[in-house]
Amino acid sequence: MLDEEKAKAFYLNFLGHAVDWEHRSAPENQGSPLYLKISQGDSVLHLNGHADKDTPTSEVRIPVEKLEAHCEFLRAKVTSEEKPEVVDPRYAGRKTDMNIYDQ
Repeated sequence: MLDEEKAKAFYLNFLGHAVDWEHRSAPENQGSPLYLKISQGDSVLHLNGHADKDTPTSEVRIPVEKLEAHCEFLRAKVTSEEKPEVVDPRYAGRKTDMNIYDQ
């Protein structure tokens, strides 16, 4: 996480994950990096606040049932022009993926 507030807004408010636990290596220092475990159903993510602007990006793949309906649910929340959509990444005539970015 480069920005705690933006990460929480995206993963908790937008995607709907819940916080399982939070940890700071120096709890007395609110500015110390946050390590956060979140989940939604069987999806569990660990977000690390030790990242910096030069940290490589990563990709996470989470299987989702009823992908089209989930995509529409998220699209209704987006106020910008950039809305998620279900795509056919392998050009096989099947829309199997939805790409969303937390940046």
